[in-house]
Amino acid sequence: MGMWMRNPMWMLSPARTFRHRLIKRARTAYLIEEDLTLQREVRRNLGLAEHAVLLAKDDLAMHERLLGIPAPKELKAILSEELLLWLRVRDALHDFVQRDMMPDQYLREVTQLRPVVTDLYEFSLLAQTAFRRPLRLTEQRRLALILSRRR
Repeated sequence: MGMWMRNPMWMLSPARTFRHRLIKRARTAYLIEEDLTLQREVRRNLGLAEHAVLLAKDDLAMHERLLGIPAPKELKAILSEELLLWLRVRDALHDFVQRDMMPDQYLREVTQLRPVVTDLYEFSLLAQTAFRRPLRLTEQRRLALILSRRR
């Protein structure tokens, strides 16, 4: 098996490479949301969130590097807010790992984190859409609703 079989990223166009980054983070948010109530998965979820933070920190620079143009204003705003949510999720999961909680206490506290993870997943889907095209009015309203919940 040659090197190109292990790392096929070089075969993708710059736009597809960036889109793949966004899709990967959406999948990560989905996985964390699905396993959030499982206390035994908190360490794995933390690892996923830490990796997503690293990717999200580089998005604006990677967009410019890969595509040769700065990200559109709408996409910049979504990616910036998404990064803040990833940081919040990572910090909460880190806190859960550090504390030794009883299952009922863990469930009470993780219930407060679930809306943040749900919004994070929504942001990652909106980022994919904003990368492809300008957001439509319904998508802009959904974005405004999520932002109003975050404030």
